[in-house]
Amino acid sequence: METKVKRFIICGIGAAILFAAGILLGINGRRSGGDIERSGIDTKRIERLENNLIDVGIGIERAEAKIGDAGNEVKKSLAVVGELGGGFDTIEEGIGDGKRRIGNIEAGCNRIEQIILEAKKRKDDLDDSGD
Repeated sequence: METKVKRFIICGIGAAILFAAGILLGINGRRSGGDIERSGIDTKRIERLENNLIDVGIGIERAEAKIGDAGNEVKKSLAVVGELGGGFDTIEEGIGDGKRRIGNIEAGCNRIEQIILEAKKRKDDLDDSGD
């Protein structure tokens, strides 16, 4: 699971870099404006680009924090699943014990039925011999 989280981090950073590169190419590819004709440098575009890059950096930091939080949640979930797994083992053992006890009760009931049938048979034999 941690390899998936690392893969998402790498993909997110790569996407952010491609996004920033696209912004750079888009802004620098326009070539319209009076400042460029005079000095060759468009200061407003540079400022906008810097602001956009700062926003991208902030977005990357937020994404990294969210990915870290998600990783912690996954680890907590795995710990809970491990605890539940131990609980399921205990439940399965209890079910096995319960089945054995039910088998013992059934055997006891069968024995009681045999005793009752034997007692009825003896009573019938006594009644027949007493007549």
